[in-house]
Amino acid sequence: MNLKLIRRTALVTILLPCLYLCTASGTFLYRIHADNRAQTAISLATMSAPTQAQSILIISPHPDDETLACGGLIQQATKSGASVHVAMLTNGDGFRVAVERQYRKLHLNPDDYVRFAALRQQECYKALENQGLNRSHVYYLGYPDRGLSFSLQGYYSEREESYAPSALNGPGGSLTLRPTMLEHDTNTDDINLRMTWHPLGNVSTVTRYDLRQSEYFNAGVRWTPTAIAGGPPNAAMLPQVESSDVSSQIISQSVTWSPMARLYVQGSASYTLAKTTTNCQLVPDSKNNYWSGSLSAGYAIDNKTDLTATYTYYGVNNYTQQGAPYDTTTPGADIPNAMGFGLNTQEHTVSLALTRALTPSMIWNLRYAVMNSQTTGALQDQSGGFNDFTAQMVSTGLQIRF
Repeated sequence: MNLKLIRRTALVTILLPCLYLCTASGTFLYRIHADNRAQTAISLATMSAPTQAQSILIISPHPDDETLACGGLIQQATKSGASVHVAMLTNGDGFRVAVERQYRKLHLNPDDYVRFAALRQQECYKALENQGLNRSHVYYLGYPDRGLSFSLQGYYSEREESYAPSALNGPGGSLTLRPTMLEHDTNTDDINLRMTWHPLGNVSTVTRYDLRQSEYFNAGVRWTPTAIAGGPPNAAMLPQVESSDVSSQIISQSVTWSPMARLYVQGSASYTLAKTTTNCQLVPDSKNNYWSGSLSAGYAIDNKTDLTATYTYYGVNNYTQQGAPYDTTTPGADIPNAMGFGLNTQEHTVSLALTRALTPSMIWNLRYAVMNSQTTGALQDQSGGFNDFTAQMVSTGLQIRF
């Protein structure tokens, strides 16, 4: 075999990949240069200096982005006495190369990413303190930097309502005893597991499961003819009792897509399995499972105006009472005295909203919505069709922030 031919072949084999890489790299760098030149031609509106009366919220994708993009604004705002808060969406711990360089190792484990996240948090705290911001005004939301993540959350809420019925609520001289509610308390426990996934840079999905328990407590009084003038005597007070217990399991899924900087599209759906148990004789135990969903799109017309279109759906058709569904086939079948809220109902709502920031502290909104609600089934719809409606709504509001 000709040795010269072998050399030439080897040289061409080496040069061709090098030529390709050089051409691709040059094209990439030229595009970046062209994009940067295009950005310099954009003229941004002049922003007025912050004042003491303003409250400023800065949302940063990663620690250090707030300083790179808004460091000057933060310094001006803190010096003027404005209230400045910074929310970090992530800890910036999803960049593998940065973690490898920081700890000088190629084989990383989960602890390395956690250590790197803590390091970036401390660096961010120090940078913001140098700009005059207290670290109590810095919030880390803990969303994943990229890929798949799981989070477990829980919350407890308590709501207390009290009523002061007047003498007009009494029987007005009738000898019949009539109960009146004085207290209505609600306690809710919720624990949820959430999975977040970023399959693409502009697409995110959230899958969530909630287990929720709500307890309702009531206390009332029995009015008598002698109690009308001065209000209910203590002897007429009834003890607080647990009127009902509602347990729910909720499975929900949402997808958000941002095809461009000014536009986003979001879809969500959830299915709820609800069970109500009660000790009240006139209110039977029940089950009510239902679907709900929404599809919305938002577009930023400019830096002060947003337009949002939304469609929502609610549907339930499997309400059961005391473990048995209503009988819709047997003529003359007994219908229980109690009925579940939203029994065999489908609701559709379409809305369009316009939001405009008139000033940094004043936001105006205009909303138009059309809603249709239908309850079906002759025996299942105890309302006789009176709950069916089609409604149109126009609303406006002005929000002023102090």
